[in-house]
This record gives sequence, structure tokens and C-alpha cells, in this order.
Amino acid sequence: MKEKKERVYFENIQYHIIRILEASRVSVKICVAWITWDVYAPVLKKLAARGVEVKIIYNDDNKNMQSEILGEVDGVALFPISARNYGSLMHNKFCVVDDALLITGSFNWSRTAQSHFENIVILENHYELIKKFNHEFDDLLHYFESYKYKIKIICGSADDGSNHLCRSHAYHIGVLGGSSGIDESSTVSVWKICNSYKHAQKLSATDEIFINSTLLGVGDDYEHYETTYDIEVMREDYLSERRKVEKIRQYFERRHNIRIHAVGFVGIVNEGAYLKGYEYPESALQMIWTDMYYRKIIPSEIYEWDSDDIEDLIKEVNESSYS
Repeated sequence: MKEKKERVYFENIQYHIIRILEASRVSVKICVAWITWDVYAPVLKKLAARGVEVKIIYNDDNKNMQSEILGEVDGVALFPISARNYGSLMHNKFCVVDDALLITGSFNWSRTAQSHFENIVILENHYELIKKFNHEFDDLLHYFESYKYKIKIICGSADDGSNHLCRSHAYHIGVLGGSSGIDESSTVSVWKICNSYKHAQKLSATDEIFINSTLLGVGDDYEHYETTYDIEVMREDYLSERRKVEKIRQYFERRHNIRIHAVGFVGIVNEGAYLKGYEYPESALQMIWTDMYYRKIIPSEIYEWDSDDIEDLIKEVNESSYS
């Protein structure tokens, strides 16, 4: 296994980034908010000309208008990202080179950043960390594709008693019920949840066996402590994790005929205090996976006190788990 190496720079950062890019052999994945294109484009053109695959994610705004100088270059793919929320940015600053080296830090690849107090950290052969950045990069590519279609789901609830249906945005959450018995029987349901008022409507429910272990892949993970976690293991580990997510998506589309935006389960959020007898149990719908397009929309936890509908959802899921 190659030795892990770390470096940090506070000055001449642009010089060090270009040197690293020039040494790349297979692939360069750049995910940086703003780029000085007339500085980096010549370097990236040379990389593409010698067969290095170059992908660039950046914030879609006027500061990156010069990106067009790479628009027709074979081997270079551009992905301008517009955030869903007004005023939000694609504000990452990282680059993965040959799946073996990571550049990250405060430094934007812009002309003005040269005059700021900035930093970059360079990590070599930190494969478990690089895998996480590869996931973020590919999740943003998925976001880029999803943004083109801008599918909007409307809540449509009349639960507030008014004459008008709720016009808030909504999303679909697959809920994995608790399993029991030798066949791990459980109920899986899909709910449409309102972003603003947390109205909740059950769209589908099925009784399943062995579904939690099948979807979540219990026992499929690599035994990292028994094998060397090198670049090849990292790549296979990464692909395994991507396949797991795709399996979850396909299950809900096939079995429930619904495209989901997150998957969660009902859990106790104050488990420590509850087990010690200090508090009554407080439950929430806790996400284990969220589609990148909805990651800044769907909270990681939706609490039973958020609305009467959520309280009913949690009660129903718990009752199905213990029935």
C-alpha cells in the first residue's frame, strides 16, 4: 500500500495547483466555484490532448463566462451548477487527480484569490477520504442532470381546512419499517411530505420480507481491517456503494411505481436519555439517503412535533413494526 502523504500551502497556491495538474496521467475532476479560465484552460487543454479525462464543475454565474473557451475541447466536460435556492452557490473547492490525490482548502481558482489569505491541503493516497469526494462529485453531476428538468411536486393538501389546496413544494420519502421474525418481515411505505407545513400523505405501502438487508446490503461492505485499502479496493468500494443507491431507487420505482427523493426510518432521537429513564421517547423520521437534488431541501430529521401529519406517520410506522 502506498504511503499516505500530506502537504499544505499558504502562498504561491496557483503555482502548486498547476504543477499537480500537469503531472496527472488519467483523470482530473475539478469542483471549484470560480475559475480563472485564461490561466487554467491552456493547462487543461494539454491534459485532454494527451488523453487525460477532464471534468469541471463550477458555479453557474457571470464570473465563469470564460468557461466557453473549453466548451468545444475534446476530452473536457463542463458542468455549470445553479443552486435551487435563491442566493445559494455551488461553493466547493476541491480537485481529485487520478483517484489518488486530493486538493482542497479555502482557495478559489480565481484571480482575486491570489491576493487573499488562503490555503490548500494536498492529500495523497488517502483513499477512503478520496472516495467521499468522488461521491460528492458524482452526486453533483446527478444534480446537474436533474436541474435541467426542474420537476416540481405540489403538496395539494387541504388539511388546513381552507378552500385552497396547499401549493408548497413536496417530496417523496420511502420509509423502511422495522423488521421482525426469522424472515425479517416489515412494511415499506412511500409518503409525500410538504416542505413548508409538513403535510404528509401516504402514497403506497407494501409488506416485504428481507427487504432491509436486501436494500441496505447488510454484510456486503468490505472488511477494511482484513485487506489493504488501496486504490483498486477504493474503486470497487465506491462502485458497490453507488450500486446500493441505485438498487434502492429501482426497488421503489418497480415495487411502488414512485420516484423517491429520500429514504428513512423512524428512530428515537433522545435514545440515551430515554434508556436512562430521564425523558419520554421522542421520535423522528431519520434519513439514511437523500437525492442530491433535494439534499438542501429535505432535512436529515423530520420530528413528530413538526405537524399532526408527521406524528400520525410516525405512529403508523411504529405500529406496523410491532404488529
